This record gives sequence, structure tokens and C-alpha cells, in this order.
Amino acid sequence: MIKLHNVARWGVALMICIGIGVITPRPAQAQLGLGGIVFDPKSFAETVLIYKRAYDQLTAAQQQLQEQVTALQKLRNPNWRDITNALSQTDVLMRQQTTLGYGLAGLDAQFQQTFPGTAVLGNTAAQTQTQATRTLATLRSVLDAVTQTTQTFPVGLTRLQGMKAQLGTIQGHEGALELANTVNTYAAEELTLLRQQLATQTNAEAVYFAQQVNRDAQTRATSQAIWSWFAQPATVGQTISYQP
Repeated sequence: MIKLHNVARWGVALMICIGIGVITPRPAQAQLGLGGIVFDPKSFAETVLIYKRAYDQLTAAQQQLQEQVTALQKLRNPNWRDITNALSQTDVLMRQQTTLGYGLAGLDAQFQQTFPGTAVLGNTAAQTQTQATRTLATLRSVLDAVTQTTQTFPVGLTRLQGMKAQLGTIQGHEGALELANTVNTYAAEELTLLRQQLATQTNAEAVYFAQQVNRDAQTRATSQAIWSWFAQPATVGQTISYQP
């Protein structure tokens, strides 16, 4: 790679050679018709002007090359982070068998089994306990998932502060583009975390309200079944017993 100061040196050396060629004494026959040596001021002035123009061109080229080098400078220490662990930990929490999380295998079947809706309650205590247990387990997993996400806050704040500090030190367009890409990537990661948190929040709300709706529906269905059974006429000697 040719360094900029080497280009300037070569230009100066070239101009010196040109100047020497002009200053070198020449035969004067062309001017005076004598054998003596004379100095040609006009030729010397033209040579100096040529040298000055060449020097200005080399100076401009050197400045242009330096500006190009500055423009191509890379961004030092990009402020990247890794949210993979936070995302994966949340997914693990929402796959636990005791929950009704979005990552649970066979979620639809598990949901219908836990919340049968209008089905008449059989073993009332056992069904109610199962529904409450799975609802609470789901809510607990959502809270644990929120904890995992909030642990990314300090790192994210540090990265943002680093980006703000780099903003005032960028000189070239290449570094500016890299910083813009870093900011866009950070924003995309924030949206990904927010998307996951919205999913867990929706999951928690769905399970909670399902437990409420299922409780009311099963209570009404059981009450209707009991009243329907009592409305049936009893026969003489029949033992009254109700078994849902």
C-alpha cells in the first residue's frame, strides 16, 4: 500500500529535477549568438509556475486520499449484545408440564382437559384443585419470564450509553452506517423481547379468564343437573341418591 507522504515525496523530487533542468546553464547561441552561458528568466518563471501547479495538485490529491481513508474507517467496538439466553429461558418456563403455557406440547388437549366448560362436575374438589393449580403455575411462570427479561435492562442501558458516546466520535460515513445498523439491530432485539412478553401476558390472561369462565360454566351445569334430578318424580321405596 502506497502511503500518502511517499506520494508527496515523489512529487517534490520530480519538481526538483525539472527545476534543475531549467536552471542548468545552456548555450546562448539561440539568444546572443555567442559562446557564453546565460540565464533564461522567462523559462525559469514558467518552470516555477508549472512546479507550483503540480505541487497544488499533489496537495489536493493528498487531502482527497486522506478524506477517503477517514471516510472508510470502521466503527470501533460495536455495542452488540446477546438476548438469546433471555428468550430461551422464557421458552423453557412456558413449556413446563404444570402450566398451560404456549410452549407446552399438546396445549389444546391439555386446555380442554383442564377446563371442560359446561361439563358437570364429578369430583368437584379434585377438578377445582387441578384448575387452580395449573392456573397459578402458569401465572408464576409468566412472572419468572418477566424476571428473565428484566435482567437484560442493565446490559441494554450500557449498550445505549456506548452508542451515544460513539455518536460524537464518528468521522466517516462507514462508521456512521455501522452505528446506524447497530441501533437498528438493538431496536429489533427490543421488539423481539417485547413480542415474547406480549405472548406471555396474553397467555396469562387467557388462562386466568378461562379458569373464571370455566368455574361459572361448570357451576351452572352442575346446578341444572341437580335441579333436573330433583324434578323427577320419585317412586315408592326409592332411595334418594345423586351421583353426577
